[in-house]
Amino acid sequence: DEASGYVLKRQLASPKALEDACAKFPLQEWRKNCQPMERERCPMHTNSQHIFNSADLWEDMWAEMAMSQKSSICTISAEELHDKLWQHCTDKHHLCKDCRNNVTWAFDKLTKRDLPPVGTEAEQEAELASLQAYFDIEQSKHGAICVHASALPTILYHYEDTLAEESENSSKGRHAPNRQAGLSEMLCVGGRLL
Repeated sequence: DEASGYVLKRQLASPKALEDACAKFPLQEWRKNCQPMERERCPMHTNSQHIFNSADLWEDMWAEMAMSQKSSICTISAEELHDKLWQHCTDKHHLCKDCRNNVTWAFDKLTKRDLPPVGTEAEQEAELASLQAYFDIEQSKHGAICVHASALPTILYHYEDTLAEESENSSKGRHAPNRQAGLSEMLCVGGRLL
């Protein structure tokens, strides 16, 4: 029913096709692990720990999604990202001002805030290229940050790896000595929001 936002592909329009699709993506066990979130999300993103423990089921679901669905999932509220970045930098990891500036640099670039140039022209181009690998800078405006759909798996795996490292290391402090490390921290926060 298009009016309610759900469109059934023609290839799934028969009971047999739906049964086969449900067998291919067994969601019953996965749904038991889902946690309620504060904002509305698709079933794939309802679990706050994401679905890495379900044999990469999310990758199969992701591959089957329409580009419009992927774009919707890959759009983050700039305000929400800013708030979570601040919490990440101050409350969780107690980053110093210099490290915090390296983390917020990427956010400022994405929200079109003019920043004084730092480093050589080659360094600036490399930093911008790193940012562009994950985010659609031209589309990131009007209060939204747009992640490239093709970058989502990389961001989520980066987030998962960072969580694993945090659980192994009991120390609370982190360090973002340069903008590349700051981008890495921002990807962790973005991964948590996606």
